[in-house]
Amino acid sequence: IYLLGTIHLLPKDLDWVTPEIEKAAQASSELVLEVPDVDDPQRTAQTFMSLALSPDLPPLAERLPENQRAGLASLIEKSGVPAIVLDRFETWAAAITLTGGMMKDLGVSADLGVERILSSQFKQAGKPVLGLETGEQQLGYFDALPEPAQRTFLTSLVEEQGDMKAEFDKMLT
Repeated sequence: IYLLGTIHLLPKDLDWVTPEIEKAAQASSELVLEVPDVDDPQRTAQTFMSLALSPDLPPLAERLPENQRAGLASLIEKSGVPAIVLDRFETWAAAITLTGGMMKDLGVSADLGVERILSSQFKQAGKPVLGLETGEQQLGYFDALPEPAQRTFLTSLVEEQGDMKAEFDKMLT
């Protein structure tokens, strides 16, 4: 059994495939990912929308302390997603959507992520690709978070948005 920590989104110029990783992949009879259905973004989007939308939510800005609202407005502006859309999302879903906008600024892509690359290699070799959980389960975990935890998630994004590049680079290192 080989265990490899992965990052879902990577920059184009990152050379992460080492001879050790290649050898392990060739020697392995199957690949087990956290979520194996990474190649079906339409299904993931449908699941996300079915869980993300809730009626009668307060505007997103009102779900944060007043001193965080300017930072949230900046994050929303950078994301390109209209605030009126985010207002309809549960707090966790708004946070994930805003994270996606932050990732675009870093020049990273899921198409270059470790899971996509390895999954493609294993499928081409006729080896099974399995998962520990489904996309529905993973999004369901976020959806089941209590509202205070969801707000903490969103607050942390607002507070750390300026450090995103440095934090991502630390993770890569």
